[in-house]
Amino acid sequence: MNLWSRREFMAAVTGGAVMAGIGADVKTTPPRLAAVPRDRILDVPESPAADVKKAEGLFRDFHKRSEAAYNGDGSWGHGLADPGVFPHIDSPCSKPMIRQAAWRVSGYLAANALLHDPVFADRARAGCRHLAREQRPDGYFPYYLDDSGWPISDPDGIMYVTGIAVEALLDGYQAFADPAFLGAAYRGCEWAMRYPFVPNTNYNSFCVFALARTTTVMAAAPPEHLPKASFAWAGWRGQKRPGDDPVSDFVGRARHFTRNGVFPNQQPNGGWPGHNSWVWYHGIILLGHARLLRALAQLPAGRQFQDQIGPSLRESAVAALNYLIRNLTPELDLYQNHESGEPGPPGWPLLALCALRPEDVGGGEGVVRLRRLLAAAVVRDCARRRGLMLHPETKLPANDTTAGDMMALGCALRLGA
Repeated sequence: MNLWSRREFMAAVTGGAVMAGIGADVKTTPPRLAAVPRDRILDVPESPAADVKKAEGLFRDFHKRSEAAYNGDGSWGHGLADPGVFPHIDSPCSKPMIRQAAWRVSGYLAANALLHDPVFADRARAGCRHLAREQRPDGYFPYYLDDSGWPISDPDGIMYVTGIAVEALLDGYQAFADPAFLGAAYRGCEWAMRYPFVPNTNYNSFCVFALARTTTVMAAAPPEHLPKASFAWAGWRGQKRPGDDPVSDFVGRARHFTRNGVFPNQQPNGGWPGHNSWVWYHGIILLGHARLLRALAQLPAGRQFQDQIGPSLRESAVAALNYLIRNLTPELDLYQNHESGEPGPPGWPLLALCALRPEDVGGGEGVVRLRRLLAAAVVRDCARRRGLMLHPETKLPANDTTAGDMMALGCALRLGA
């Protein structure tokens, strides 16, 4: 792989006008809207490694902020009652958001791969128990835009909340070997088996990565930890097959969401239209690709789907990676999207890169280099967020960003372990 200088790289991705302004000799410079290759990963510029000491300091600082909002039961904050949380929604609901627990669980456990802090482990275990208590009998997790947990304003948002809860519970199961956490994740997937794909691409991808990752975790679990299959979705599918291994059905359903709710909207530049072009939503979609690629490669149940979706999924993932590469700023942060001139949070793209195996997209160093670059970008981005003004009561910045920043920093710290 060629190693580009920063000047050469920016000449290739940002446009001639920018480089001409600094005296560069640029003849052809494709805009960020241009089509990207689907069969190879573009060259990734050199980047310094993430500053692990700085990342640790930031994480511990955000932990202190979180303690001010901790409710003592594995939940944080008071949902919409906290300032800056969905200010456009007028609701008296004050129940803690699922995402506040789920993102912290994942962040604490990822960070503890390096830090080994018993308090972080305690908070993560309590967070998993809170998530399990909040799960509804049908398997989904509530979206507290109102007290019902199934908001009329955004019912499909249940897909997003259930996806992140399943991800956190799987993190918890792998850390603590508590079969109750795997069982709750499994029931979330049973709910996803019955929910249709929707127009919002990233919502579909939340179900994809929940279904696909659950299958790979179950494959490594001892038999006594495996949940009892209810096949609650079988009647909806028109066939009842008692005793079947549900893994095949979960992988097949992830394929269904991907083929019908993700592939059709991908653009020639590797991104997705509308709000899904923003890098954080883009990272969610890429995480779904990464989890499904791994399930297809590692599980016997995935082999039957390889010919049906494997090549298309790899091509889509490569194009999605190239979208990120094309949208790197001169400082090696990520633009918010292909039309923006401002940097955006790189946390979800980093999570996707940590889940993606290089061999699943053709091998090479591109994935490793981009992962390293984004880890450093996360630390810089969180350092900027550290300076956000804190609310005097909640001690949290606007839009409850602390939990998401802890998840992103945890991923950067795990890479440094």
